[in-house]
Amino acid sequence: MGDLDFDGTSYRRDWPDSLRPGRFPSPFLQQQPTTRGSRYPLIRFENTVSASEADCDRVTGQGCVLPPPGPGRFYPFWTLGRVRHDCVWEFGQMRNGRTFGGFRQYGSVSPSTMGGFASAIQPNPRRCG
Repeated sequence: MGDLDFDGTSYRRDWPDSLRPGRFPSPFLQQQPTTRGSRYPLIRFENTVSASEADCDRVTGQGCVLPPPGPGRFYPFWTLGRVRHDCVWEFGQMRNGRTFGGFRQYGSVSPSTMGGFASAIQPNPRRCG
């Protein structure tokens, strides 16, 4: 079971939105993951926010919504952007690079996604932004 009372990390629009800490912290930055020195050829965006939605049928996807219901109607997403000459993955609500559709990047809930939101498997971008 998930965080049904949403008392965990905020779902309000207070996630990182700038590389400079200010009103909100700066984003989490992640270098391109590699295996044996090579970048992964494929990626998939996933999350388990559906486990926190009381009205979400994690088999059919009926009633599963993203961003989750509530006062903030917000969920952070991944962006691939250029930071200090490096191409990095950013987690927050950054818009300085490739956003993959914002929170829509997570796709939908279905039996094939084991009850979570998941995008289609796609080629790992070769270019930043």
